[in-house]
Amino acid sequence: MECTPERQAAFHKLKRMLTTAPVLAVPRDDPECIFRLDCDASGTGASAILEQWQDGKFRVIEFASRTFSKAERAYCATRREMAALIFGLKQFRTYLLGRHFKIRDDNLALTYYQRMKDLIGQAARYLEILSNYDFDIEHRSGARHVNVDSISRLRPCEVDGGEPCKQCNKRVTGRHAINAVQTRAQRTRMTDDGVADTAALDAQPVIGAGANGGRVVALGGDVDREPQRR
Repeated sequence: MECTPERQAAFHKLKRMLTTAPVLAVPRDDPECIFRLDCDASGTGASAILEQWQDGKFRVIEFASRTFSKAERAYCATRREMAALIFGLKQFRTYLLGRHFKIRDDNLALTYYQRMKDLIGQAARYLEILSNYDFDIEHRSGARHVNVDSISRLRPCEVDGGEPCKQCNKRVTGRHAINAVQTRAQRTRMTDDGVADTAALDAQPVIGAGANGGRVVALGGDVDREPQRR
């Protein structure tokens, strides 16, 4: 699909509407305003949405998502869904501890998880985490679970040999690269036409984190290290 100015403006408007009032709300410390947690998992990531009953309807408090590791992407569907639920509980722990709330998920097996017997390994650890919360689990069909299903999917830029985008999920902003401190050759390859202005590259500092927490400043191929402040 071609990105036209009209489509780009509509996209930004949609983002703004989803992240501001009246869609997004501030949580209320009111026993009558119950919380609801929607969780979902895809083959590549987990997502969770926390909502609260306010003024006669549920309003979104926060959206959250994360990418599965290589090992987690090899999980079966039930284990991925449980990993997404644990992620949601940990993400919104400060809101949910000590309060009764509802969990909605599109995997029916999770509704029987607490009644499993002789749990060992990962399942036992998950059940220990669940024991800290007071909740009811409700099954919701996948066709109606689209609100949280959509944010568990791959982003448009995540086409890197089938792997999630390393920049987006490492939360590195600015350059589309992993290494905070780049070599001169790496910076040359990042230019649009493949031909770099070496004088300009030499004059551009690259700042990153050192091995011991200090700051690393690279300028023209030389690296100066500043000691970590204590």
